[in-house]
Amino acid sequence: MRRGRPEKYPDRDPERERANLIARAAELYEEPYDDRKPRKRTLPTIASVAEVMQLDRLAVRKLLITANMYSTERSRVAQALYRSGASVDEIGKKLEINHAAVISWLPYGKGSYKLKEPSLNAEQCREYHMRNRAVKQLSGSMSARNGESLALWKAVIAFEGYGFRTSGRSGKDGVRFHYEVSRSSGGSGRHFNGESVEGYGNELWIVTDGKRKKKSVSRSTVDLAYRKAREMGGQVKGPKALCTPGAGSYLFPMLKRFGVIEISETPNLEIIPETLVFSSTTWYSDENCRDSIGTRKGDDCHGKTEGVQEQGEDRRDGER
Repeated sequence: MRRGRPEKYPDRDPERERANLIARAAELYEEPYDDRKPRKRTLPTIASVAEVMQLDRLAVRKLLITANMYSTERSRVAQALYRSGASVDEIGKKLEINHAAVISWLPYGKGSYKLKEPSLNAEQCREYHMRNRAVKQLSGSMSARNGESLALWKAVIAFEGYGFRTSGRSGKDGVRFHYEVSRSSGGSGRHFNGESVEGYGNELWIVTDGKRKKKSVSRSTVDLAYRKAREMGGQVKGPKALCTPGAGSYLFPMLKRFGVIEISETPNLEIIPETLVFSSTTWYSDENCRDSIGTRKGDDCHGKTEGVQEQGEDRRDGER
């Protein structure tokens, strides 16, 4: 008979939790950081990822190091010494840093400690897997060319609350945003001539700086942007090419995350401990549509769309 204090979380699987956290951090960080190479300022920072995951910055950095997504001279030296058999204390003396600092520059071994309670980790893991399933279902619908509109809207719903960033302009960083999907409320709200998702309406509200924008983005506008991206074979040069004035800046990163817009460049990654999928973000300008106020140029834009008025970009801070 086993004696002692009963386990607080008998069903907890630290290894699985760690793997899910690594995948989540890598997904949010988007592209690897290496201090020997330039990294786009429009990409997420450790600080922004830590905010979304509700973890300490050092914990996030360690997760990224474990996923080979973060590399600096100090981390490379510390890991090389550790692989050669040096102890943590010996590495500390070599680098002139304390024991805890050495640990922070090494990848996780077995288990992942002092992160968050399992309930929060489990919720984040559920969201991560739910979003992955939605993207896969959308991809399947795209291949079969069947049920695309419904699969697209389900992906939109799955990514409610997810942190996105618009493209920057003239050297400025993009705007961080997330969105809220309306809930069905009888006869009110936007109407859509197609199959709906039970419990949800047919519009989304962009949220920046904790404030909802005054105008919503209709599901028909999301569908229009999707069709434009499909017409271009996923090779969309920038938000304006979607021809959804006012909404394109927000729909572009969303469709890119959903896999509708193809990634223009793929980072060279050595993935551990299992195959993970990471996305890169590259922003371009486009001249197909003239402006975000609704003026069109050429024949690439068809019909009047309902969008949201864009706001000016703000600068971001936080370590890279």
